[in-house]
Amino acid sequence: MLAAAIIAAACEAVRPGTFASRSAVGAAPRARVALSSTATRAGLVLAPSSASSFEDKILGGMCVRRFLSDDGEKWYMWYSARGADFDPEVVSLSTGRIGLATSSDGVSWNREGAVLTENKDEWFFFDTTHVGIGDVQVMSSQSEKTGGVGMYWCYYFGGDATRKRDDGPKGESMSIGLAMSSDGIHWGRWSSTQSLTIFSTTTPST
Repeated sequence: MLAAAIIAAACEAVRPGTFASRSAVGAAPRARVALSSTATRAGLVLAPSSASSFEDKILGGMCVRRFLSDDGEKWYMWYSARGADFDPEVVSLSTGRIGLATSSDGVSWNREGAVLTENKDEWFFFDTTHVGIGDVQVMSSQSEKTGGVGMYWCYYFGGDATRKRDDGPKGESMSIGLAMSSDGIHWGRWSSTQSLTIFSTTTPST
C-alpha cells in the first residue's frame, strides 16, 4: 500500500501550462511556474519587423533603461538594427542604425523607429557607413542656473567608408562616438566645439 502511494505521488499529473519541481520522488512540489501553451519562441520580446525597413533583416545589441515617475514606470530600449536595403558593401554585422522601443513593463514593446542613423552630413567622419548602440546614461544637473536639466548621453560606435584591403568591406575600422538628447528620441552628435558647461559643478555666480 505504501509503495503504491509513493508511485502515485511521483506520477501525479501536472496541469497543462505549469511545471512542478520536485527534490525527490514523492516529495511535495516546491514551485509551480506558469508557462504559456501558445508561446512559439520562448523569451522573445523583439524581432526584426517587415513593417519597418531599417530593421527588417537583423537586430543586434541593445541598452535598456527603466524610469519611474508619478505616472508610473516607462522602459526605453535602444538597439542596433539593419534592414535588407542596407548597403551590402558594409561589413556584415548586426549594426546599421539605432532604433528605439518603449514599454510600460519591460516585456511588451512599442517601436518608435530609427533615432540615430549613419552620418550622411559629413562624408569623412568615422560613422558614415553604420552605427551600433553602446550605452545610454542619463545625466542630470541640480544647478539653479540650468533649472535641473537632464540629458541623455549615448555612447555608440560606427564605421567609415574606408576599406582595410581592396576587396574588403567598408566600415571595418570603427570608433566610439557620443550623441546627446533631451528626450532619448532626438539626438545630436557631440563635437569638440560644443560646450558641456551645463554639467559644471562650479558654484553659480550671484
